[in-house]
Formats: sequence, structure tokens, C-alpha cells
Amino acid sequence: MNLDSARAFIRLTRLKKDAEDNAKALGKQIHKLGQDLEMDMALEGVRNLPLEVDGKESTIYCWSQQQPVMKEGVDREMITLALEANGVDLVKPTYNANSFGSWVREQVSDGQELPQWLGQLVEVKTISRPRMRS
Repeated sequence: MNLDSARAFIRLTRLKKDAEDNAKALGKQIHKLGQDLEMDMALEGVRNLPLEVDGKESTIYCWSQQQPVMKEGVDREMITLALEANGVDLVKPTYNANSFGSWVREQVSDGQELPQWLGQLVEVKTISRPRMRS
């Protein structure tokens, strides 16, 4: 048996675990900074912020999207039954959250309200996050 391969496997597995832990910690820091940036950009009325960092151009911009959020006491089954009962063809034994979100965004586009039967189950919130493009 090649113990060098076994040792390399262990080292790489440990490195991968450490990298995943570091990525989680970085994600938390990015999330916190993003919240602060979102507030600052909104207060200043800035939609795009082009910057050069370490010799590379990047732009921070505000991204937002409306998302359905289940009201308190509502579960997936209740929404599935309501969609089926109202002829919305997103439903199998359950619904796909991405398809449902897209369908809800269509329903409320141009300032329209959710149908009453669905408005009793979910509310539409606008989710905003700063993003970056290089």
C-alpha cells in the first residue's frame, strides 16, 4: 500500500475542510459589510460604486428582487393546496420555490397586488443586497 498517497489524501482533506471553514467565515464578513454598504449606498443615493482595488476595477451595485415570504403559521402544504385550488400549474406534490418566486414576481409586476387567496398565505418582500462585478 502506498502510504504517501494516504498521507496526501489526509493533507488535502484537511486543507479542503480548512478552506471551507475559511469560506464560511469570509461569507459572514461579506454579509456584514454588505449590510453596511447597502445602507450607506441608499443614504447617499448611490446605485453603482466603481472602485479600483489592488489594481483591478470592480463595481459594487445594489441588487434587489421581490420574494414571497410565508406568513406566520403557513407551511408549504397550505401554499401547494391553494395553488392547486386556484389552477396555478406550478404544483406537483409540492412546488419549486424558484418557479413559485418567479410566478409571484410576475403577479406583482407593475404594482399589481397578489390575488387575495395567496395574499392570505404569503407577503412579498423586496430583498436587496450589494453585489460586485469585475
